[in-house]
Formats: sequence, C-alpha cells, structure tokens
Amino acid sequence: MNRLIQNKYLFSAFFLIFLLALSGCGAYYNTFYNAKKFYSEAEKQRLKQEKQLQKSQTSVRQSQRNPRRRVSNIQGYKKAIEKASKVLQLYPKSKYVDDALMIIGKSFFYENENIKARRKFKELLAAFPKSEYAPEARLLLGKTELAMGKYDAAEKTLNELLLDKENKKYFSDARLELGEMYFKQKLYAQAVEQYERTINKIKDKNVRAKAQLRIGESYLQLNDYSKAAAAFGRVRKYKPDVEFLYQADLKHAFCLDKLNQYEKALNVYDRMLKLTLTNYETGNVYLQSAITLEEKGDLKRAYEAFQNVIDNYPKTAASAEAYYRLGLYELHQSRDFSQALDYFKKAVKEYPRGEFVKAARAQIQAITRLNELGDTIWALEDAYVRKLNKEDIGGDTVLVLGGNQTANPDTARTDTALVSARRDSARADSLRWKEKIQNNPFAETFLTEAQKKEKARQDSLKTAALKKKRRSIKIPSDPEEIKKMLVQNDFQLAELYYFQFAMSDSALQEYNRLITNFPENPGIPKALFSMAYIYRQNLKDTTAADSLYREIVRRYPKTGYAKEARKTLGLPPIEDENLLAEQIFLEAEKLNFDQNLPQEAIKKYREVVRKYPDSVYAPKALYAVAWIYENELGRGKEALGAYQSLKNEFPKTLFASVAEKKLRAVERVKQARADSIKQKAAKAAKKQTAVIDLKHKTAADSLNRKAVKDSTQTKTEAVKTDTLREAPK
Repeated sequence: MNRLIQNKYLFSAFFLIFLLALSGCGAYYNTFYNAKKFYSEAEKQRLKQEKQLQKSQTSVRQSQRNPRRRVSNIQGYKKAIEKASKVLQLYPKSKYVDDALMIIGKSFFYENENIKARRKFKELLAAFPKSEYAPEARLLLGKTELAMGKYDAAEKTLNELLLDKENKKYFSDARLELGEMYFKQKLYAQAVEQYERTINKIKDKNVRAKAQLRIGESYLQLNDYSKAAAAFGRVRKYKPDVEFLYQADLKHAFCLDKLNQYEKALNVYDRMLKLTLTNYETGNVYLQSAITLEEKGDLKRAYEAFQNVIDNYPKTAASAEAYYRLGLYELHQSRDFSQALDYFKKAVKEYPRGEFVKAARAQIQAITRLNELGDTIWALEDAYVRKLNKEDIGGDTVLVLGGNQTANPDTARTDTALVSARRDSARADSLRWKEKIQNNPFAETFLTEAQKKEKARQDSLKTAALKKKRRSIKIPSDPEEIKKMLVQNDFQLAELYYFQFAMSDSALQEYNRLITNFPENPGIPKALFSMAYIYRQNLKDTTAADSLYREIVRRYPKTGYAKEARKTLGLPPIEDENLLAEQIFLEAEKLNFDQNLPQEAIKKYREVVRKYPDSVYAPKALYAVAWIYENELGRGKEALGAYQSLKNEFPKTLFASVAEKKLRAVERVKQARADSIKQKAAKAAKKQTAVIDLKHKTAADSLNRKAVKDSTQTKTEAVKTDTLREAPK
C-alpha cells in the first residue's frame, strides 16, 4: 500500500515537471505561431493588392517586374515583426530563432525596409548557415541589395547562391535576378545575354518563358520593336501558364503596332481571346485592339470598339481608359470640348484606381481653365471695345460669369445660349476693331486660310459654358489695364492650346490674334518666337518659321528671342554690348585705382554710359562717377548731379536706390540747416521784440511817475493856497 502511494506521488511529481516544461515550450511556440499567422495574413493581403494593381493597369509598357515595391502599407507585416522579435528577445535558445529571423527579414523586404531586411538576412546566414532558410535568405539578400543599388554586392551574393550545388531550388530565380541587375543599370545588352544564359541552363519551361519575356522587355526599352516582337513571339513555344502568355502576347501585339503591322497585331489579339482570361484581361485585349484600330487610322471602327469595351466590361480599368480615349477623340478629331469633358469625367468615375485617371483629371482641369479663359477674354474684349467706342460703362465693375444655378433646365440652356451669343458678338466687334488699327506692322498674317476659320476656338467656346459655378472678374475702368489683362489671358490661352492640348493651329490663332490686336505689347517677341517654333517643329513649315524669325531680328534686335532667332537662321551673333561695356569699365577702374587719375577715369565711366546705356555696366559706371566726385574730389555739387542722373536714368537698379538714399540724406541736411536758420531768426525776432517791449514799458513807467509827481505837486500847492487863504488876517 505504501509502495502504491509512493509510486503515485512520484508519478504526480514527474507529471508536474512535464507540464512545467511543456508550458515553457508552449509560451515561445505560441509567440512564434502568432508571428507566423500574422505573416501569412499579410502575404494574402499583399497578393490581393498585387492582383488589384494588375487590374488597374492597361498600359502595355507598364513594368510588372517588382510588384512588391508598389504594395501599400500592410499592418500584418508589422505585427509579424513584433511577435517574431519577441521570440528572439525572450527565447534566444529556442529552435524557432532562424524561423523568426526569416519572418522578420521577409516582412521588412515586402515593406521596402531594405536596410533592416538586409541586416536580418545577414544575421540568419551568419548564425545559421545550414538552415533550411539559408538559400532563400541568400536570394532575398541579393534582391534587397539590387533594390538598394548595391550591384556589386548583389552579384556576389547571387553567384554564391549559384555555387551551392546542394541547394538548386533557387538557381533559376538567382539567374533571373542577375539579368535584372543589368536591366536596372540600363545595360540591356548584358541583360539579354544573362537571360539567354538562363534559358540555356534551366530546363523549367516557365522559367525559360519568363527569361524570354524579359529579353523582349529589354529590347522594348531600347525601342528595338522588331527584336522585341520576335522575342515576345518566342515565349509561346515554351508553353507557359496563361499569365505569362497573356503578358507576352500583349507586348508582342504592341510591338507589331509600333512597326505599323496592324493586321498582324489584330491577329495576335484575336488569338489571345481564345485563352482562358479573366474579365479584366479580356476587356484589356479588346481595348488594345481598339487602340490598334485607332493607330491604323480606322477611326470609325476604333470608336465603336471603345464603346464596346465600355458596354461589355463596365467598371474596369479598360472601360475607364476607353472613356479617356473617346475624350481624346472628341478633343482632337471633333474639337468638341464639351463632349470631351464629359468623357474625361466618366473615365474618372468609371474606375478611380485606373492607370489613366490622373491624365483624365489633368484634361478636366485644362478644359475648365480653357472655358474660364474664354469667358474672361470675352468680357474683357467687350469692355475694351466699349471703351474704344467711348461708351460709358462706369468705373471699375465686377462682371459675373457662369450658368444659372437656380432656374429650370430650359432657363439654364437659354442663359448658356445668350452667353455664347454675347461672346461671339464681342469677338466680331473685336475683329471689326482690328481693321481700324493704323500702321500695324503685323497686319499680314502667317496663317493659312484653313487656320483662319478658328474652328477649334469657336466650337469650344460656343458649346462650353460654365454650368456649375458662378465666378466674377473685375473689369478695370482704365483701358490700358484692360489691355494688359487681355494680353495676359491671350498668352495663357495660346500656351494652354499648345502645351496641354497639343493643338498647334489653335495656339497659332491665339498668338496671331494677340500680335494683331496689340502690336505695341512688350510680349510680341515672345509670341512671334512661339509661332515660329510651332511652324518649324510641329508643322515643318520652315518658310513661315524663318519669316517670323527674321521679323524678330529686324524689329527686336536686342531681345534674347532675337539672339536665338539669329542662331536658328545661321546669322552671325551681334556683339554683346555687355562685354564691350565691360572692357571700357575695366579701363576706367584701372585709371582710378591703379594710376590715380580720377578725372580721366570719370571720362571713361561716362563713355560707358554714353555708348552702352542698355548694358548692365551703365548704372554702375554712373555711380562710380558720383562716388569719385563725392569721396575723392570733394565736389559735392557734381556728385549730387551724378546721383540725380543715376536716379532718373536707371530708376529700377540697385545703384539708383543707393543714389536715392544719398539724395534723401542731403535733403535732410539741407532741411535741418533751413530749420536751424528759421529757429535762429525766430529767436532773434523774439529777443528784439522783448527789448522794444521793455523800452516801451520803461517810457510808460517814467511818464506815469512824472504824472504822479506833477499831481502830488499840484495837490501840495493847492493845499498851500488853501492854507494861506484860511489864515487869520
């Protein structure tokens, strides 16, 4: 019985020890399990994001080599790092240390924390060189070093992996990354060699297909569409999975399109539609086919194809781009800015994550700005014409532009029509006003008859009114101020047509209109130069361009535009007056400071001002003259004269501001002296007045005393008389 009890107690003790040991093991296992769970959840989220990223892309050129660099912030990786770090901190002797290091390294890798990821992979390889994770850690270390631009280190790391003959699992990836190393450095020829070496050494068909795809991408970066097309076409022979075949065929057709082999490209798209594709991939194939039709010049079929994508693949990146392409069509083919604006807005709403949403928003902003400029110019032209006709429009006025916000649709449409009609009427008045301008050196236009029709401008301004918000502009009462605002807005409109919409003809119309309306405007050389550039670069009309360049050289020889025009025309440059002025200025400096001949130096300085008044040395030379008179010759009158001339002739220079301070100081001294003289005169006058007052007072006192004395004497004599009269006889 005692033995039984003893055995029972021994068993309980052993079981308790086992439970304690198990609980310690369970603690670090649970921590590692949680780290692994968070990492697994983060991986699912990352793959989902990459899939969404692929759905948002329709552009064939979009690189998809390194999608991990594009994923958004994923909290699961941070939690995995936190839990795995606890394993390392609390249980450094556990068997899960290399597992924890790998989880931390990979989490940092996918979070783009390259420095931290590299450190963890190195720790794992140093502490556990025989770990099952060592080969993958070395591969990821090489990828991290590539991402950091450490190409030598990456090459060494990847080659070390290839030397490990016992672990060939990651050989194919290592060879592909070596090709990537050259690709990232834009060494595309070396990249092709490495990818071809991979194809020859690796038997896996998917890997060979991937290498072949990247060969095509390398040639694509070199714009060698012929070799790229051939490379993409060879991917199919390796029978890869559908994803790689989709990418290869898409880029194959793109290259054929660039080679103007449109029918072959369309055949590739037809072949792709026989693959088992996802909905967004099928929509993209139809989209790319429509783009090829557009490139081919078959605009009617292209337009219908874009509409087909919108109808059959709604709410996809492909349908969003189809809307965007239709917007461009309306913009450049129909010149219907209102319809184009509608399509661009639909592109943004259709698929907000789409690749072309940013471009669509830019077009919306540009068309909105175009409408605003059109309305502003209409209002300013109308006010300016009225001023020229001496119509009283009052002082500064605020004009409200925009659609009716409160009325019913019919009223709003009526208001829009009235705004357009008033704008067209004002423009007609402006054109009639043009004919009245006399002695206009730019009356002859350089535009063709077709360009003179102003189709783009009239169409856009007739159909696009501000419908959603009202805005107001201030119309100045001074016609010159109105003219300045018109010039500014016309320049902006011309540049908007050219740089944002690539509409050379509309830009030329605006520049020509500005030159004709405002021939004295200081911005004319810029407008002429812009017109010449458009004729030469966009319209390939060198005759018209050279004519404009010669006009700039003839009428504005001292401008920078004339200098550039002379270069374009092959004319010898005009001697730089700043260089010539500098030579004389330095001679004057030498006479004054080296030879101590200030009078001779003054003559040289004045020569600079006389010969080269527009040079940067003219105000500097005149200041030197004033300084010598003031500080070396002590001739204040001449110094003040020079300072005054400097202020008058070069008012906007730094030297003029210094001269003005000098002149103000002299004026203050003169004023102080005048005030001092006035004070002394006032003091002397006051003193003299006091003396006179004192004399008058003294004389008055003397007279008073005499009067008192006489009065007293009279009284005394009277008393005596009375006394004698009363004395007894």
